[in-house]
Amino acid sequence: MLRGVALHSRRFLCSAHGGEIFPVFNPITNRVNLTSQSTSQSNFPENDFIYIPNCITPDEADLVVFEFSKQLKRKRYESGHWDAVIEDFREFEKSEWKSEAANAVSTKIQNTIVEAMGESVEFLQQCHVIDLKDSGFIRPHVDSVKFSGKLVAGVSLLSDAVMRFCPSDLETGQPLPNAIPTDKVLEQNSLYIMKGDVRYHYTHEILPLGADTEVWDEQRHTRGRRISLMYRDVLPRPDGATL
Repeated sequence: MLRGVALHSRRFLCSAHGGEIFPVFNPITNRVNLTSQSTSQSNFPENDFIYIPNCITPDEADLVVFEFSKQLKRKRYESGHWDAVIEDFREFEKSEWKSEAANAVSTKIQNTIVEAMGESVEFLQQCHVIDLKDSGFIRPHVDSVKFSGKLVAGVSLLSDAVMRFCPSDLETGQPLPNAIPTDKVLEQNSLYIMKGDVRYHYTHEILPLGADTEVWDEQRHTRGRRISLMYRDVLPRPDGATL
C-alpha cells in the first residue's frame, strides 16, 4: 500500500487523444487508495493493483455515458466473444470525443492514472468501451502481452461489480485448482489499475449477477448493467521504441 501520501495542489494538463507521452506528476495525491473492500489471500501482490474510489463524479459519469449511448444502442448484445471470455456484452473502441466536457472527463481519468503510476504513460489512442448486460460476465483470463504495455486501467460505470483474482496455471492461463481467490469490489465511478504480476500471473474475472460474493462489511454490492472504460498504454518494442 501507499503510505505517507501527501496532497499536492499542482495539476497538469494533457490531451485525451493517444500517442502523447504524459508528464510525471509527483508526489501522488491522496486520491489514490489501495484499500478497496476485498477478501484476499496473504500473498496477493497488492502493489500491482491500484484502486481509486470516486475517480469521477456522478455528473461526469453521466456525461461520458451520454456521449456514446447512441452508438451503443445501434449494437446488439453478443453471447460470445472471439476469445470466449465475455458473455452478454457489446463493445467498441472510441478514438475521439465529440463533447468537450466528455473529453475533459477522459483527460481527468488519464491524469489520475499517471498520478497513480508515478511515471510517464503513453496511452493508446483508442479507449475500449465494454457494455456488460446485467446477466453478463467475464470469465477468468490472463492478459495477453500483445495488446498493451505495462498497465490496464478501467473505470466502472452504472453499477458496482466484483472482480475476482486467482493464481494462474502458466500453461493453461486458467485458475490453479484449489487456489484461494482474491475478490475486489469495484464501486461505481471508481478506477482500478492492474500491472505486473496481477496481469500475468493471476486470472481476473467479473463475477455474474447473484454470485455469493456480493456482501462486504454488511454492505451489499449488487451488480446490474455495467459499462467499463478501458485505458491501455503503448506496447514498447525491444529497441525501446513504441509500436
